[in-house]
Amino acid sequence: MIKIAIAEDEKKEAEKLESYIRRYGAEHGENYNVSVFTNGIDFVSSAEPFHIVFLDIDMPLMGGLDAAKKLREADKSACIIFVTNLAQYAVKGYEVDAMDFVVKPIDYPSFESKFKKALYISQSAHTYSIILPLKAGFRKLAVEDIVYVEVQGHILTFHLKDEIVSQRMPLSRAKEMLGEDFVQCNKCYLVNLAYVTGVTADTVTVGSNKLELSRLKKRELLDSLAAFLGKRG
Repeated sequence: MIKIAIAEDEKKEAEKLESYIRRYGAEHGENYNVSVFTNGIDFVSSAEPFHIVFLDIDMPLMGGLDAAKKLREADKSACIIFVTNLAQYAVKGYEVDAMDFVVKPIDYPSFESKFKKALYISQSAHTYSIILPLKAGFRKLAVEDIVYVEVQGHILTFHLKDEIVSQRMPLSRAKEMLGEDFVQCNKCYLVNLAYVTGVTADTVTVGSNKLELSRLKKRELLDSLAAFLGKRG
């Protein structure tokens, strides 16, 4: 389901935006998950991933532009639509790769054209991601970029194609988030089957890495790999 955030301190404008989203959904037979925030700090602190974000540029505590910069540190793909009283302020949106802006008071035709474009971009660019909570927000990881996960006590290290990210998290939670295409090859590693290129009696090659394959996990991995390859045809 498409997740949408509205960060707007004016209650009337926030309610109007939410009603427009509900109206569009009713007209097109769709349901959207909508969350409303009254300032930028609450939005950033929520650490939730959203496909589309409506951000009021002028808000107390943290304005929309600063909130967008924080968002971009963790999520490069969310569609940002700025909400503003003056169109010239929206030019700053290019600094954070905002998709567009709407000017208050917002009318439905203006909203509809921007929202339709945002939906198209979100659905076209959709990739399955997981969210890692951080002290100052969150980090979004595309699952397809995770090669394997290394387990060291309560610390999980996510080995991606081009970087490494560590996070305190139970292994059971990571397995739940990552799904059936990630399988343990031993008690220390959870591998992405999409990157498995070879299996021997006691090792599994994942990308450019050779990891230990335990005897107890070998059958499970081979069965899961066969099912995975069959699914991909």
